[in-house]
Amino acid sequence: MVEKCSNCRGNPATGYVLIDKWSGMGSDMEFPYCSERCRLEIMSAAERVRRGAPWFLWGLVVWLMLALGLIVASIVSSSRELMVLSPPLIVFIGGGLLVAFPLVASNAVPMLGIRAAERFARQTGAVMMMAGVGFYLLLTHIFMG
Repeated sequence: MVEKCSNCRGNPATGYVLIDKWSGMGSDMEFPYCSERCRLEIMSAAERVRRGAPWFLWGLVVWLMLALGLIVASIVSSSRELMVLSPPLIVFIGGGLLVAFPLVASNAVPMLGIRAAERFARQTGAVMMMAGVGFYLLLTHIFMG
């Protein structure tokens, strides 16, 4: 069976490009490509991952600490505003993190392709951001009158 291009998933692969994973997280990976354009896009995506992965991980740590702090503050305080704002803000910021850094698991690439996997991550983040806004509007309507 002929492998399809890792980038566009449309054409049969004509070659492979070796990409070393970021900071020793796993072994190197070979991505099949169908054209020079797709090979360059795969290399560009790998460079975006190398540059964005540390920022994504730091953002994830900050997001988790913020989420934990907001949850604890909501429970401890009797502030209705904080209880209404905390859950939507957590969802909104998490979505913003995905939009800014659309990093996907390497096992999703063979199924979707690099281009579609990044698009899916960004769309998921955008939906999370919209859900956060909608959730905030709903909670303010319910709890604030």
